[in-house]
Amino acid sequence: MKSKFFFLLIVLALSSVIACGNNNQAQDRKKGDKDKQAEAVPVEVTSPARATMEATLNLTATAYSEERVPIYSEATGIVEGPPLEEGTPVRKGQVLARLKRQELDLALQLAESTFSKAQADFTRSQALYRDHLVSQDTYDQVQYALDQARIARNQARVELAKATITAPIDGVVAERLIRRGDLVKPQQQIFTLVNLDTIKANLFVPEKNLREVKVGSVVRVRSDVFPGELFEGGVERIAPVADPSTGTFKVTVTLPNPGTRLRPGMFLSTSVVVETRPDAMVIPKKSIVYDSEATMVFVVKGDKAKKVPVKTGLTDLMNVEVVNGIAPDDQVVTVGQSGLKDGALVRILPGTGGGSDMALGL
Repeated sequence: MKSKFFFLLIVLALSSVIACGNNNQAQDRKKGDKDKQAEAVPVEVTSPARATMEATLNLTATAYSEERVPIYSEATGIVEGPPLEEGTPVRKGQVLARLKRQELDLALQLAESTFSKAQADFTRSQALYRDHLVSQDTYDQVQYALDQARIARNQARVELAKATITAPIDGVVAERLIRRGDLVKPQQQIFTLVNLDTIKANLFVPEKNLREVKVGSVVRVRSDVFPGELFEGGVERIAPVADPSTGTFKVTVTLPNPGTRLRPGMFLSTSVVVETRPDAMVIPKKSIVYDSEATMVFVVKGDKAKKVPVKTGLTDLMNVEVVNGIAPDDQVVTVGQSGLKDGALVRILPGTGGGSDMALGL
């Protein structure tokens, strides 16, 4: 009996030791997993996306209107009534200002009267000349008087018309240089009109970039006046010779301006599209890391980061085209790659890895 009792005690003791050992091994495994998880670098990832990429030549310019027309007075006179104010839209032929016309009206009435008398004299002389009752010399003098009266009448009409200043183009009053009651004289500038339907900008392109720019190339324009907005135009003409002082070629850009929002004198940031790739594979520019002169990215394989060399193509503000080096379904590290080493343990943060929105910078 005693031997059986001691045998049972020994069995129970061994079982307790084995159970305790197994429990310790499980705890060690859990601890090891926690330590491994603690060592893993948290990262955000994305998959490459497909997008249209453009190569652009970025330059600055100042907006101007090619149709900027100074208006000069052609007559001497006092400004009658308020002239149109600056900023007023006008149509071709619309009255901008008037000069006092009393003397000009009288001069025209006198010229009309003189012409009527000369016309009547010529009619009588013509009848007499047909009946051989007046000489050729008398007939010629009457005809000459009629011609002179006609010229004087037409001249009086022209002088009267000069007292009414009209717009030679459709546009906007950019400058008003006279007020009611001012005395103006011939060749005195009194207005400036601009046509704002189309805005121009001159870009000065370096010689090395000239072959990339063509007539018709798309140009996108930004202005600090309209943050976040893009205006689109095109290259209208390219100067055939370089500016010898700068070595650049003048490229004229035309910008449709509906609503006349862009104004002459505005500072513009321009991007000339010199190449387009409609189906490029892109990743966020922030994914790129550099190793000496090599361009690299980190790709997550299982629970480790692998450093992969890539060949890049076109870039924009947010994205970079990857020509080769990664596959479309790779998970590229976008956050956490700073200080990451090849083969390091990583832990992907929840909510990342979908790809397209992040890769497109949306």
